Amino acid sequence: MRSSVTRRGLYVIDGKSLDDMRVRAAYFGSVADTNVVWLAVADMVNNICGDEIARVWLEYCLENRHWPPNWWDEVRRYADDIIADWSRYGAPSVLSLHDTCLNVIENIRDIGSGLPQRSLPSGKYFVGGTIGGAPKSIHPASPAPEYVFGQGHGVIPDGITHPLMTHLASDEPCALKPILAGKNNGYTPHHQTNCGARFTVKTATPNLPTYTSYERTFGATQHEKVAAIRKLVVDAEPTYASLHETGGRHNLLVCGDNINAASVYIGTENIRKRYGTPFDCMVTDHTELDDLLCDAGGNDAKIIVQNGQTLAGKDPIFTGYAKPPQPATFTKNEMLFNMERYGFKMLGSPPSLNEKLIRPEYIMTATHFSMEPRWFITGMAVMLYKCKINWSLLSYLADMYGYTGTLYGIVDSLYRHGRDFRRPINAWRNCRIKSIPTEDKTIRDALRIYRC
Repeated sequence: MRSSVTRRGLYVIDGKSLDDMRVRAAYFGSVADTNVVWLAVADMVNNICGDEIARVWLEYCLENRHWPPNWWDEVRRYADDIIADWSRYGAPSVLSLHDTCLNVIENIRDIGSGLPQRSLPSGKYFVGGTIGGAPKSIHPASPAPEYVFGQGHGVIPDGITHPLMTHLASDEPCALKPILAGKNNGYTPHHQTNCGARFTVKTATPNLPTYTSYERTFGATQHEKVAAIRKLVVDAEPTYASLHETGGRHNLLVCGDNINAASVYIGTENIRKRYGTPFDCMVTDHTELDDLLCDAGGNDAKIIVQNGQTLAGKDPIFTGYAKPPQPATFTKNEMLFNMERYGFKMLGSPPSLNEKLIRPEYIMTATHFSMEPRWFITGMAVMLYKCKINWSLLSYLADMYGYTGTLYGIVDSLYRHGRDFRRPINAWRNCRIKSIPTEDKTIRDALRIYRC
């Protein structure tokens, strides 16, 4: 189970506290670190005021005849708003990010806690339809607006401008306000009482406060860090190595058939801790590197080869696109389509057949950006067993996105149930990685159901 769930602070997937190193890299433009920070924010918002957001979003959906309401999408919109506000007005530190989160959370709780906790009994108030059951008061219903990564509520920076919340907090007359503490058994109160307010997401131009522009202050340290990375490469004796930097994050690719991977990974961790800025390394042999460079889609190996500084050997040739996908941005249809392709088929409506193909390593990473345990526990286990994995890439992504311990826990469970995963387990043991136990019974049942 994702370790950050139920926690009330800012945590990465493995349950470790989000640190200034990642936050600073996100503030200065590192895409991977921005996604990690975004997920930590979304989890914090959900864990502290998820109930209030669910109430606000339910009222919005009832008023606008949307069904079913997807509360996690609404949580993600608030995460977008917080990241936008923090990037513009905040500072590159965990404390600044935390304060920005609490400012928005306080507003959500003030308004959302006054909304009714509605009872929508299926036997009396639901009717069938193309999108399933919906309250009679909003029949026919349309699907709720689909979440698009980064757009928030359409207001950047947003603050607290959800249209329904703005209406309820204003002095506008509204028959709903005197009865916020009651229940209405599935009817839409605004429809019942003829409130004239219709809530749509609007783009606004707020009065922008002054803010401080922060310059990078780690330049000198980065020069020392690069020197340490160069020494690490020399000691590893690879046939090829390239170093890419963005937003203070360094990403190293080393390739060779006789590299001591554990030594390189331990050296990577030591450099990361010493210089206080993110650093990840992908260690491959030639077969795995060829697999990545010949792939039609983009991946991290290609972008390091294309944009990195060559430290050893000669840049290899690659085909297709170079830019890697962002796991946080994948749509539900993209996830369902690709998970089914890799052996994990969900019950229910089939996904669209015209979605783009995405490597399994990125799909597995993307499962952790959902609130679907079936995806990031059962789905991970089934896909790990059923499809061919490039372990160099998956280990690299797990380290970069903060779920190495979680991945180790799932793989260890598979191994204890008789599946051969000795290679990654031995690698993690040699690197002194700590396994995070997962739901062993859930994985055992998944192996039986999916005939793994």
